Formats: sequence, structure tokens, C-alpha cells
Amino acid sequence: MSQPDPRKGTHYQLSGTGFFILVGSQRSGTNFFREVMNTNPDVAVHGEVLWPYPLPNVYHNFVRTMVSRAMPPISPADGMALVDDYFVHVVDDTRRGHPQKAEHLAMVGIDIKYNQLSFISPLTRDLGKGPFLLDYLGDRNVPVVHMVRRNLAKQALSLTIAEARNVYHNYAGDEFEGKVEVSIDRLMGFCNWIQNQRELFRKMSANLSVLEVTYEDVADSCRAPGADGDISAHSCMKEIADFLQITLNFDNPTTIKKVINKPYKEILSNFKQVVSALKNSAFAEFAGTLE
Repeated sequence: MSQPDPRKGTHYQLSGTGFFILVGSQRSGTNFFREVMNTNPDVAVHGEVLWPYPLPNVYHNFVRTMVSRAMPPISPADGMALVDDYFVHVVDDTRRGHPQKAEHLAMVGIDIKYNQLSFISPLTRDLGKGPFLLDYLGDRNVPVVHMVRRNLAKQALSLTIAEARNVYHNYAGDEFEGKVEVSIDRLMGFCNWIQNQRELFRKMSANLSVLEVTYEDVADSCRAPGADGDISAHSCMKEIADFLQITLNFDNPTTIKKVINKPYKEILSNFKQVVSALKNSAFAEFAGTLE
């Protein structure tokens, strides 16, 4: 007789450390959110671990160590066990990489984009069932922070400009130099893509434990920190701490700066064309926010 899985239906923890998933689309503010969360002494959040970076905590490198397991997993049970083991690996790696947090590490998070959710899937998975990882999160009752931007046009512009410049993050505080001409077709395509992916994820995750957080609220919390840099008083941060059951202890991150740090009209050579295109689209409500 098979034994019941003790982790099913519970937010199962690893030596007192829980984990959560941060989900969003590209340029939704997940990187900034990670930097904010990592100011909490009891929390560590990792970047896109399903992207094949040359780091020990990424899934790509973890599965390369598998010598006694069928890869990719064959059945849903195999997939569940694989992801369980991967999280053990991530938590252990976090404790090694953050010794100052190891003793009181309450929560570890990982960043997964919408278009990465189907990366881990058993071979026997039915095509119409959607991403296996969502089944895993529901089965293990793992909390999900869904990161969105209210201003969909600015997110799409961030994607388009980053693609044109090949500059995605700003850790050195560099000033935006020069001008960029963005493709209107590309911009509108990103607007539609972001909106469609967001709504699809909301539908697919309806039965999960999800807190939707907006980039704008997190950014607002950092604009007027206390004298010591503390941003915990903002209602957004209180809601996040309550949801993840962690201490309310966040500071204004100094590790990352805005990539787009000048007005759009100064950096877009076709600024008027961009505004006009938005005004004549389904996203007209955002056109005035670019001025």
C-alpha cells in the first residue's frame, strides 16, 4: 500500500524554511521586487532559475547532476518529487550563499516568468492540462506573488526599449544616453501580449494561494522611506509580509536604479508617434501617462 505524501495539501517547509514563487511577465518589476524583498534579513529571493545561467541554484544545472532518475520526469509523481528535491537544493544553496541569513531564513523565493511555467513537465502530461508547475504549487499549497504593472504601456515600452538597447538592468546608476526609435508594431504587440498573458495566468491560478502585487505600489513604498531607509510602513509591504508570514522588515534597496531615468519625450525619437498610436488603440488610457 502506498503511503500518503506528507507534503500534499500543506505549505511544506524545509528545516523551518518555506518557499514562494514570484510570477510575472518580463519588465513587470520582478527584479526590483526581488531587491526589495532581499533587504529583509529573513528572506532570500532568487532570479530566473529556469533560465540556463551558469549558477549552481538554477534548475538547468541541478538536473545535470541527476544520474539515478529518469530525465525529464515521466509521471506527475516523478515531477512532484523532482521539484521537491530541487527546492531542497535551492534552500541549501541559499543558506550557503547567504550565511548571514542562514540561521533565521524564513522564506526563499524564486522568480518564474509566465512563458517559463511550462518548462518542467512530465512526459505523460496531457497537452490540455496547462503548466505542470501550477499543479505542483496547488498540491503543495505554495504561496504565489503575482507581479503586475498597472501601466501596461510603460511596461511594453520598457520591453521595447530594453530590446532596442540590449540594456535590461541598471546597477551602476548610469544615466540614459542618446535616443531610441521604437517599433510601433513591436510596442503594440507587447501591449497585447502582456495583457493576454496576465489574464491567462489569473484564470489558470484561480485555485492557488495568490497575492497580486503591483510594481507601482512597491515603487511608491520606496519613494518616501523613513530616515533609516525603512519602508515597512507602506500598506503594500504589510500585505506582502502578512501573506508570506514573514517579519515586517524592509528597507529601500540601494542595489538597483531605474533603467529609464529620463522623460520619454527625451529618449524616444518617435515620441509623438508612440503617443498617437496609443491614443488610437485599446490602450488609450495610458497615452497621457507618457507626457
